[in-house]
Amino acid sequence: MKEILAYIINSRCTPVSWHSISKETSIASPNTVESYVENMKDLFILLILNLIEPDSKIAYRKNKKVHITDPFLYNSIAEYVRARPFESSILESVVAAHLARKYETFYWRNKTEVDIVIRLDKIQVGVEVKTWAGSWRKPKHIKSIILLNKETIPTFLASLDI
Repeated sequence: MKEILAYIINSRCTPVSWHSISKETSIASPNTVESYVENMKDLFILLILNLIEPDSKIAYRKNKKVHITDPFLYNSIAEYVRARPFESSILESVVAAHLARKYETFYWRNKTEVDIVIRLDKIQVGVEVKTWAGSWRKPKHIKSIILLNKETIPTFLASLDI
């Protein structure tokens, strides 16, 4: 499990597959990796986001984004596995964990990536967490986008009716 946690922290909130984790660790079976990650999800340590297609179908077989749900846990696990914590990953994970308490949460990735996508009825709303100033394009199928940075995250999270 320590190897899986190290892999998740070093992936920096990019989509991963159970197969890629099993190849990079001493765990031979992707099914065992999935079982470990699902157990940590059930213990509220991890949050798993699936890819959502433009037609709102959920792609369960595609790579998943795995977030550590709490900044304290993130930093504790990073120290335990001797990995460098990444502020951008912590911020994205905090927003994803808060949104997952109220909404179905997913992610989108093709030519561009949307960190978190929530589904409100049949409308997809994107949430992008930025820690650097750079160009970014909104995908056509995302109806509206919320751009957050380190300064706006606390106000946004406080405004959620959870």
